[in-house]
Amino acid sequence: MKNKTFAAFLTALLVTSSFTTAFAQTQAEQPVREAVKEKIEEKIEAKCEKADVVIEKIIELYTSTRRNHILTLNNFRKKYDELVIKLGTEGYNVSEFKTYSRNLEKKISNYTADLSSFIQALKESQKLACGESNGKYGQVVSNSKELLKKIRTDLQEIKAYYRDTIRPALINLKKEAQENKASTQQ
Repeated sequence: MKNKTFAAFLTALLVTSSFTTAFAQTQAEQPVREAVKEKIEEKIEAKCEKADVVIEKIIELYTSTRRNHILTLNNFRKKYDELVIKLGTEGYNVSEFKTYSRNLEKKISNYTADLSSFIQALKESQKLACGESNGKYGQVVSNSKELLKKIRTDLQEIKAYYRDTIRPALINLKKEAQENKASTQQ
């Protein structure tokens, strides 16, 4: 019996000492864990600050690009409309060119609207707290990327419309005008 009591006492002593050792270790590890958590939070904060700076630069770039592209496209459309009016007063059939002008206007307005949406989406991403937005930040950024693809496609469509539709029609009209001029001189 003495052996059983001694064995029980020894077991209780070992269990108690292991609990106090484990408790002492967890208390000693807490400052280390807090320091690691602080470092992780600092790294996340630094990444978020870098992302904000990059997004701000992208917003500035596309805002200035937007102004320049819209000015260029509107100047082009204005000169094209003036040419159509001039050709119409000279007696040429310009109904086809007026249709082209309306289509060009639609394409330019789509491009302008998509570009504004893109810039707005980037501004929304800046408002979200990086790392604390439960995935909404990533959604907004991926939405911005999709809008950027759409903007590039819109701009390519405008260039292709000019290159493949308007320019050949103007060249044909120029040839027609030269033929009319040559026939009237004979």
